[in-house]
Amino acid sequence: MAVFLLAGRCEDLPPSAPLLLGPGRAWPGDTLRFRVQAVDPDGDEVDCLVDWGDGDSTCWPGPVASGSWRTVEHSYSDSGRFTVRARARSGGLESGWSELFACEVAEFGPYVPVRPLKLGRDTVPVGDTVRWMTRAGHPLDKPVAFQPDWGDTVGDWSEPFPAGEWVTLEHVYPGAGTFAARFRAEDRRGHQTDWSAPGTVWVLDSLARAGARRGQ
Repeated sequence: MAVFLLAGRCEDLPPSAPLLLGPGRAWPGDTLRFRVQAVDPDGDEVDCLVDWGDGDSTCWPGPVASGSWRTVEHSYSDSGRFTVRARARSGGLESGWSELFACEVAEFGPYVPVRPLKLGRDTVPVGDTVRWMTRAGHPLDKPVAFQPDWGDTVGDWSEPFPAGEWVTLEHVYPGAGTFAARFRAEDRRGHQTDWSAPGTVWVLDSLARAGARRGQ
């Protein structure tokens, strides 16, 4: 009786399509950092190729351990909406492309500051320090500086503050009256916003305060 032995042959399998993570927005000229991960079924090292969507690519910079995250960098010189994708390679076998990742590159500027809030009473005496609070976000979370229009004078630009953080700015009104304070924001590239909606304060002189006390 003849006995036939069937020998199984184990073939290499290609790595998985990579996972691709990175920023969805950027300024032209910024250095962007994307993270790429791919897994090889056999546990072999994997390499990657990233197509940046602008005619450039990062081609097989060198293998890393299966499942490891690697960081790749790119800079877009022009504005536009770019579609980024990646694929992996191991042992001469390549994966399919990753899911598409969209990155919008433009001269993003800060958001208009919120209407300023006055700390304390709405009515203050002449010469008192009035404290105003405001904040402004930024699409790229870039720091923003503020310029105040106090209602009697326009002040200098402040130092930069983290995007979205509440800031307090102070002013002393030397004369009586009703004043509307407003603010605008600027980032380090000089993108300026419109003025915010105003907040109002009533400043009374000493005679007015005395009359108000007699009328109580």
